[in-house]
Amino acid sequence: MKKEKSTEATMKMKWKIVGGIVLVMIIALGARQTLIRKAAAAPKPSASVAMLQENAPDANSSSLAAIALRNGIDHYPSAGKILKGGEGPLYPYAVYKAGTPMFQVDPAWPKFPEQNLLLGEVGGVSVDAQDNVWIIDRPKTLGREGGRELGADLKPPQADCCIPAPPVMEFGAAGNFIQGWGGPGPGYEWPETEHAIHVDYKGNVWISGAESRQRTVDNQVLKFTKDGKFLMQIGHNGQSKGSNDTENLNQPTGLYVYPKTNELFASDGYVNKRVIVFDADTGAFKRMWGAYGNKPDDSVGPS
Repeated sequence: MKKEKSTEATMKMKWKIVGGIVLVMIIALGARQTLIRKAAAAPKPSASVAMLQENAPDANSSSLAAIALRNGIDHYPSAGKILKGGEGPLYPYAVYKAGTPMFQVDPAWPKFPEQNLLLGEVGGVSVDAQDNVWIIDRPKTLGREGGRELGADLKPPQADCCIPAPPVMEFGAAGNFIQGWGGPGPGYEWPETEHAIHVDYKGNVWISGAESRQRTVDNQVLKFTKDGKFLMQIGHNGQSKGSNDTENLNQPTGLYVYPKTNELFASDGYVNKRVIVFDADTGAFKRMWGAYGNKPDDSVGPS
C-alpha cells in the first residue's frame, strides 16, 4: 500500500514538472510572437536609406558620409520651386566629386531627316575619328504586323508614314543626320540580318550579319567607303565549312581593324568558335585561334 502511494506521488510530481515546462514554453512563444508583430508593424526605411544605413560609417564618425547621414534625407527638395524642362537635372554629388560622369538618356537623339524614316532594330554602333556615330539597323524587323507601320512604303502608299531607314546611317555628335545608305546591290552579298559595324582608322566601313534563324547564312564581311562604295567582300553567304575554314566566316559578332598592323580582327562568331584575322587591304587570311589560344574546335560546346 505504501509503495502504491509513493508511485502515485512520484507520477504527480513528474506531471507537475512537465506541466511547468510546457507553461514556460507557451509563455516564451507568446513573447516571441509579440516581438515579431511589433517588428512587422514598425516603419521600415526606404530601399535607398536601407542601403545607406547598411554601408554607413560609424555614427560618431566625422567623415562627410556620416555627417550627411546624420543630416537626413530631404524627400521634397523641390518644395517651393518650379522646375522647368530643358534645364536638365542637377547632380550635386557629381559636382562634389569634381567631374564624376553622370549619364541620362537624350530622347531627342538622333535627329532624323524630314523623310518619314523609321528605324529598325539596331545591331551595332561605331564612332569614327571625327566623333561621328554610325549605326547599322535591320529594316526587315519593320512591318511585321501587316505592314501597318510602313504605310508610306506600300505600293500604292496607304499612309503618310513611314518608310524603312537605310541600314547604315551616320550622325554627328549632336545627333544631326549626315547620310544613310546600304542594302543589296551588284558585286556583293548583303547580309540576311545586319549585325556589326566598324569604321576603321582609314574611314572605311565594315559590316557583318548574323541571321539567328539559319545557321548557314551570313558567312561574309563587307567593306565600303564612307559614302557607300563597295570595296571588298571576305567570305560568301552559305559557304562556311566550320571554324577551321580560312575563307568564310559564320555570323561574326564583332569587327575591328588594328591600325598598327592594318589587320581586321573578327570575333567569329555565333556559330564558329574563334577569332580570325585578315589583311584589311587584300582580305588575305593571316591567322586564327580558338578558346585559350588553341586550335578552333567545333566539337566543344553547342554549335
